[in-house]
Amino acid sequence: ADRIAIVTGASSGLGAAIARELAARGKVSAIALVARRADRLEEMSRELKLIAPHLEVETITADLVEPNTACEVIERTTQRFGRIDLLINNAGLGLPTLFADAPPENLSRQIAVNFTAPLMLGRFAIPWLARRKGMIINIGSAITCIPNSALGAYGATKSGLAYWSEALRREVR
Repeated sequence: ADRIAIVTGASSGLGAAIARELAARGKVSAIALVARRADRLEEMSRELKLIAPHLEVETITADLVEPNTACEVIERTTQRFGRIDLLINNAGLGLPTLFADAPPENLSRQIAVNFTAPLMLGRFAIPWLARRKGMIINIGSAITCIPNSALGAYGATKSGLAYWSEALRREVR
């Protein structure tokens, strides 16, 4: 398939598994991997090229907490590949602790990574995605179904992400 994908949180866990599947199933011709750890991204890039030798891979070492990161990720991807067909907002940060005990900087990081970054990535990607009838996949959490006192902030960000996903789906339909 001649599709270009961006996967956030791509250096480990679910993000790495998603990138592997996209490569193994031939679902993309190029992929931008986004995560904080350059060494793990390079390792993932090498692994994907073993799975799919013709796959083009762009590694973007970035912290989604930073306000300009979303714009930079979209710009780098479109400069390298000329378009975007699929944005997978997978990066997530869960810091289990009671709300009253949570350091404020940890709460800010969770909100930035789990909620603000996907929205901003989506905002900057929409013009590109609209041209190709592309899509955004937002990775949520079942935690939103059963409130958990140690994951209140995390659950709130994932609930917000679910709400935005549905609102955006209706908007672009």
